Amino acid sequence: MFALVLILILSTTVRVSARTWEVHADGTGDAPTIQAAIDSLQSDDDIVLADGVYSGPGNRDLYNAEKLFTIASQSGNPTACVIDCQGAPDDPHWGFALDVGG
Repeated sequence: MFALVLILILSTTVRVSARTWEVHADGTGDAPTIQAAIDSLQSDDDIVLADGVYSGPGNRDLYNAEKLFTIASQSGNPTACVIDCQGAPDDPHWGFALDVGG
């Protein structure tokens, strides 16, 4: 019985070190931009975006280097938390580029 309990404890994955990165459109928070948060996080961390309009370098053309994470609006209101890519036909931009595995 003791061996079975020990095996179950050792084989259970526990998310002990997961962190939530809070980012604000004005550059305050745990990281100044969304990309800075992505670059700093460990797999299984979360990014929470405060309400606002995120634009410019570091907040568009976002690249995920095969890390697993969750990104969400703090308020859950899709009209209050916007990633504005500011793209144009002669200057295209995107929101996220995701690798296979990320």
